[in-house]
Amino acid sequence: MGEYFGSLSSLYPDEVFVTHDKKWIVTRTGDDEVSVVQNVCLHAGMEILNTPGTQHSTEIRCSGHQWLYDMRGKLLACPKFTKSERSLAKPDFALWNGFALGYAHDELRALDGFGTSLGLAPGFLNAESFWFGEEIAYDLPYPRPLMKINYDDGVHVPKFHEFSFGPMVDEEEYLWEFGPRDTTCSYSIQMVKLRPNLQAHVERLMSARNKPLAELGWADLHFWLNERLHGGETPIDKNIFAVWASVYGNGYLMPELYEGGRLLALSYLVEVADEDGVRRNKNFVEFYIHRSIPERLRAKLLEKFIFAYEQSAREDDTLCMKLWSAHRRDDINFDRVTHGVLEAGEQHFREWFLRHFVK
Repeated sequence: MGEYFGSLSSLYPDEVFVTHDKKWIVTRTGDDEVSVVQNVCLHAGMEILNTPGTQHSTEIRCSGHQWLYDMRGKLLACPKFTKSERSLAKPDFALWNGFALGYAHDELRALDGFGTSLGLAPGFLNAESFWFGEEIAYDLPYPRPLMKINYDDGVHVPKFHEFSFGPMVDEEEYLWEFGPRDTTCSYSIQMVKLRPNLQAHVERLMSARNKPLAELGWADLHFWLNERLHGGETPIDKNIFAVWASVYGNGYLMPELYEGGRLLALSYLVEVADEDGVRRNKNFVEFYIHRSIPERLRAKLLEKFIFAYEQSAREDDTLCMKLWSAHRRDDINFDRVTHGVLEAGEQHFREWFLRHFVK
């Protein structure tokens, strides 16, 4: 439930993509039809394609006995066997704003109001509005729930993100929108605006901490972008620094918009097996640039975007490791105190999770 299979910007026509856990094969035909099929051959249950990632091929051929399938999973050839009309098994999945999600189409109706109470236009988060830049895999050395707990917590932003998010975010205005709790698919959105008098604040921080602008990743990106575009039009309100959203599911999908909607980082969590068969959590992050950004700026902007994202992610990792050092102990107990505004998303997710995953 709730898996992520790629976007129309990251899935290229007439190529085959194997998901990182090697469970699914995802294709996009030349006429833009997206299909998701199980990576298990109909003959002997063998893994059809053994390497995750993009396969530059317009066919699906089993690595075992060479059974051949078309881009939609229909069996085309089965050597030594009588011709069959069967097709590979398919999961529930549907397209939502250009993203292929592991939900039935009816389940995605829970996302119909996505962003509207925050004044965001329908379809403001649409994959086809973005240029796909790069995907990077990061190790997740702590349990996945801790990542979500931290993600839905605005309390730590000024302290733990002093040189990344801290300079950018208006600490007085955290806005939330929540999806329904009683549906299999739900979501939360946290929207934060740019800090008033940003330039003066950043200059004071640089002077007090003896830091150059290049070491303040998000601030450096912001001023670089504004200098080259001279405060040009943005897809959403230019005063919105970030829209931090999550679509609840198996590992949750976390799309994050930055800089008035000109940048998109989309992260999703996958359990993968290493060469020794040990299963580990990986956080895969796709980096996108809005198509309104001139092509000449995209490569450098992508570089600065990844630098800023990784800087704040390292700070989050430090905090999550501190959380884990206590959370994994079984000899302590505590009553959780929450901030009604800054941590509202954590409570919403916990209630949804308990309803759908905890018996």
